[in-house]
Amino acid sequence: MTFTSMGRLGMTLAAFGGVAGFAALFFAEGMPRVRRDILQKIPGFGSYWIREIPPSDNVRLGNLYYSFSWGGVGYRGSLTTL
Repeated sequence: MTFTSMGRLGMTLAAFGGVAGFAALFFAEGMPRVRRDILQKIPGFGSYWIREIPPSDNVRLGNLYYSFSWGGVGYRGSLTTL
């Protein structure tokens, strides 16, 4: 294996790795942890993935308030007491 063929192989593997990483982020975008820990920290584009829960979506369960959202994946919950 020559230096030239190793360079071509490295470039090919880097391209496939970049596409695979982008695809993984695209499919995992709906997970709150991925949005919060990875996507919201991209400079210039991070604010696109911030999802605020409107106050009208707060449900009172006894002495607890529970916030939930039906957009995308399931729920993003936060329990607070009075």
